[in-house]
Amino acid sequence: MEAALNLLLEGSDDEKDMELPARRLRFIRERIDHLEDLDDVDFCRRFRLSKNSALQVLTLIEHRLEFPTFEKNDAVSPMNQLLLCLRFYATGCTQLTAADFSGVSDTTAHRIIHRVTAAIASLYRQFIYFPRTKAEIQQTQRDFYVIARFPKRGGDPLPPDDNELQLPVPWDALIDQGRIDNPLIPNEHGHGADPYRQPLINDYFRTLHRNQNN
Repeated sequence: MEAALNLLLEGSDDEKDMELPARRLRFIRERIDHLEDLDDVDFCRRFRLSKNSALQVLTLIEHRLEFPTFEKNDAVSPMNQLLLCLRFYATGCTQLTAADFSGVSDTTAHRIIHRVTAAIASLYRQFIYFPRTKAEIQQTQRDFYVIARFPKRGGDPLPPDDNELQLPVPWDALIDQGRIDNPLIPNEHGHGADPYRQPLINDYFRTLHRNQNN
């Protein structure tokens, strides 16, 4: 019994002699103002957005990125948060690399990327939508054609008065060849014209068939 007690006491002494790992000192890294430091060309090369575009995005999400700054926390400004996230998007780098680029820790970069991404994603209803009316569909077609001379994308065939946008091949021939499909779900090269790729057209013909049988 006495031997066991001595062993226990010796173990306690050994624990006291153990060296605890030193706590890492916290320091604030210098943060570069990339918006002011870079010219328009270098800024766009690094962030894939112009300065004006970045500022426009910032005005839409800034209220979700603001935090009070105290002497001890040195909060990251909304602009630096956005630029860190844009750098992460533009290069596909690791979070640690994006953190070093912006002068923050990797854990801070992790939180910033998630926060900014959620803020940007919340804007989708303002910018992502499909054309609904016939006029919107036809305008989408014209826009695609103006951008890349890409016909029949975004709606029904163009009206007869839009001769400059028409292809020389008849529309029915293009449809039979599978080159003209659902206006809202493009059938990319290499994919078959499967029914699931054109649900809107399929629904239209099913409804038309039912009406004819009634």
